[in-house]
Amino acid sequence: MLTIRLLTGMFLLATLLEACETDIYLPEQPLASFIHVYMPQAVNGVVKKTVKLSGEPQSIPYGASYGAQEYPTEDIQVQFGVNENAIDSFNRANSTQYALLPAPAFTMTANAIIPKGQLWTEPLDIHISTTIKEIEAGKTYLLPVRIEASSVKISEQLRTTWFLIKVE
Repeated sequence: MLTIRLLTGMFLLATLLEACETDIYLPEQPLASFIHVYMPQAVNGVVKKTVKLSGEPQSIPYGASYGAQEYPTEDIQVQFGVNENAIDSFNRANSTQYALLPAPAFTMTANAIIPKGQLWTEPLDIHISTTIKEIEAGKTYLLPVRIEASSVKISEQLRTTWFLIKVE
């Protein structure tokens, strides 16, 4: 009886060891396809902010990051802009009717650099003026800030951050 159990155990162990496959095939994954610049705030979808008509300028931070296996070996130029044409498609996709934040109501930095050896730009700010007559209390505006150009490939999924700005 003990011999049968011992032989059965050895047979099962040999079967398990024989079933292990040592050759692992990984498909070709070129490193260049993983190198990109993106807006980290875009990861969470719409970014909701509230500004008050206090007369004081208010700021909303934004920036760009570098995604890769290594740190960048040279400075990366990044250009930002507002994608006004995307408002209609956003409103259609979300069954909303947000208006673009009026251009006189904000200023932002258009150019930034991700320095060599760093993974992100310095924090940038959208400065919102709450003293102009073009914005209304109680209204919510949309501001799609996007990476317009970069010296490195841009992640299309994380290219635009949608700021939903409620004015109180």
